[in-house]
Amino acid sequence: MNEFKPKISVVIPTCNRPGLLTRAIRSVLNQTFKDFEVIVVDDGLKERANKVIEKINDNRIIYIKNKENKGGSATRNIGIKNAKSDWIAFLDDDDEWKPEKLEKQYRVIKGFGDKIGFVFCGADFYNQEGIKIKTKLYNLDKKESNYYEKYLSLGLKIYTPTLIVKKDILEKVGYFDEELPSNQETELMMRVTKICEGFCVNSALVKVNFFEDEHIGGDINRRIKGKELVLQKHRSEFKERPKILANYYYVIGDLYRMKKDFILSKKYYKKSWQKDRTKFKPFFLIILLQNVLIYNIFNKIKEQFNRFKN
Repeated sequence: MNEFKPKISVVIPTCNRPGLLTRAIRSVLNQTFKDFEVIVVDDGLKERANKVIEKINDNRIIYIKNKENKGGSATRNIGIKNAKSDWIAFLDDDDEWKPEKLEKQYRVIKGFGDKIGFVFCGADFYNQEGIKIKTKLYNLDKKESNYYEKYLSLGLKIYTPTLIVKKDILEKVGYFDEELPSNQETELMMRVTKICEGFCVNSALVKVNFFEDEHIGGDINRRIKGKELVLQKHRSEFKERPKILANYYYVIGDLYRMKKDFILSKKYYKKSWQKDRTKFKPFFLIILLQNVLIYNIFNKIKEQFNRFKN
């Protein structure tokens, strides 16, 4: 008997959020396109999702439990490696798909055949009160399909729940980097866009429920570390493109400024200026000096207050 091979494998990593997972899985099962499998990889040790899977009771769902906490990248990689399909779609346990998401994207996959290695789409973003805060669509040329330069320059961001990627492409580039503390999705797509072309379905087909305190992007130290590791990993590509490297230095400088580490902020701003003086924003010096002065004044007042208090 031939093993069932779906056209798309949907990978859903989950961690201690069985209540949210139900909604995510339902949004997949409610797709107008039905030829898929759902691979739920459970990375949560406190609240397992097995009862959710049992209650939904759909034979298209494969449930995998990590024996120890492995993190988001490793959990996604486990799902990819267990997928039967040639195409992998991703959905986070707190996000949802609109019913026509897979159908519209698979139509593109079928039309282009082997000419593309990934398809992505736009998304609506909602806050924790359920209010839509923005819609992300892309101002891209319809004929454009090579996104590497745009991605490397940070001029394009593709959100993981909007993606469908060919499995053999993910195998060739080496999956998600499990060593990165942040920027895993961005770094993966740098490698993917380098070796294949893609296509954008410029419609908001995904509902991203954005809870600021739950996203790794809210941790400034991990954001900085992730950016610096990406820079180190792709240094040769960045060196060949001074203006793109300048932009990347500037972004890291901004993160250090947000952290109030003005010494390292200044270091990266200077690196940015040295690589591309035409794009240099001189107003950062004023902002930097103002921040340093305000920060120093605040610390002096705080010291005086503590002395008086003691």
